[in-house]
Amino acid sequence: MHLRTARRRDWAGRPHRDQRGITGIETAIILIAMVIVGTVFSVTLLNTGLLSAKKSEETVIEGLKETSSTLFLRGSVFAQANPGKTAIDTITFYLIVEAQSVESVDLSSTGTVVTYQDSDNALNCTAGGAGSCSWAASWVIGSGELVDPGERVELTVTFNSMTPALGRSKEFTIQVRPSRGAAVVVNRSIPAEVKAVMDLY
Repeated sequence: MHLRTARRRDWAGRPHRDQRGITGIETAIILIAMVIVGTVFSVTLLNTGLLSAKKSEETVIEGLKETSSTLFLRGSVFAQANPGKTAIDTITFYLIVEAQSVESVDLSSTGTVVTYQDSDNALNCTAGGAGSCSWAASWVIGSGELVDPGERVELTVTFNSMTPALGRSKEFTIQVRPSRGAAVVVNRSIPAEVKAVMDLY
């Protein structure tokens, strides 16, 4: 009996060719595409991770600079009255930088903002100028426009023609805000009896 090898046929009865080789090529192409996509994805993740790490490092460094360059109020706050002892002409206090600080603080007229506020006024004081409120810094220890560790600065806020004036039993707030570091807040009250020079503690 002579046997024939039956040819494979498709659903319509037509001869069906063996496509096992083509299927292997398709699988290889899919595998290569997956490897390429995975590689691109991995590179993207690595770049994103490196960028995030760099941003985090910059944030930490900026935070350290902010905390290591902070002004502090040192000593008492003094108020000097006008000749008639009816209102306050000047407020004086002293500022220093922490001894362990590694950064200087810019206390120049362009690097610092001084504001004054009470129940009747909210003013931006001008540096060494005219206006209702002005301020000036003078170095008691050290010199220059940068406050370095070990230096002490006397800051004087002068009221020229503020209306209503800073008088007795009145609370006020002065803020010194350098370009870097936290603001120094001076909050005091004028006593019920105004004297020529008063220590506001």
